[in-house]
Amino acid sequence: MKNRTILLLFTLLLSITTFAQTQNNQAESNQATEFKFQRNIQLKDCKENEEITISIAENTKEFKLMIDTSVSEGKVIVEIYDSNAKKQGVFSVGTQLNVQNSELAKGTINKALLEPQAGNWKVKIISTKAKGIITINTLSWL
Repeated sequence: MKNRTILLLFTLLLSITTFAQTQNNQAESNQATEFKFQRNIQLKDCKENEEITISIAENTKEFKLMIDTSVSEGKVIVEIYDSNAKKQGVFSVGTQLNVQNSELAKGTINKALLEPQAGNWKVKIISTKAKGIITINTLSWL
């Protein structure tokens, strides 16, 4: 009888430990992984178009794209395309004063997507004699 009680207690303890470990593993697998990335692009009397590729992984739960643009001369147009080449956003920033005066024009676009389409997204930068800086920040959760 004593041996059965000990065996029963041991089996119960082993079951509780296994259950607790299973719960911990499930909780860990449900936690999102966060990825951050920043790219700074310096424009120096830029007249050419540029293209930046942003890869979005399969099973991405949320994706945020933040683009800040500061221009001291000229004009910049920023276009965002998804992996199917469908335009998802566009904005432009440009100065209006002549060269004798100083002006700094700033613009920002923020895009937040739940379960975004996976693949290579494009950020196109179309410049007209632009001087300034573009900062692209991405944040995604898997």
